[in-house]
Amino acid sequence: MANATDLDGQLIQNLEDSGLKSKAIAQFIEAYQNGNTHGQKNLLVKQKCQLMEQLHIKQKQIDSLDYLIFRLKL
Repeated sequence: MANATDLDGQLIQNLEDSGLKSKAIAQFIEAYQNGNTHGQKNLLVKQKCQLMEQLHIKQKQIDSLDYLIFRLKL
């Protein structure tokens, strides 16, 4: 994480660190500037859902590898 000293810089850095693309960040900033907390929350929840889906896919892949490793030990 970069050393962002101003609040807006910290916000943008946190959004980048959360994996949001530049288009979504621009939409979030626009909602932030307009006081649209509902729009902000929707963007963040959407990103979280996408990350959770990726996590579940990776977990299934890990589980498959664990099973193969277990079978090879027999």
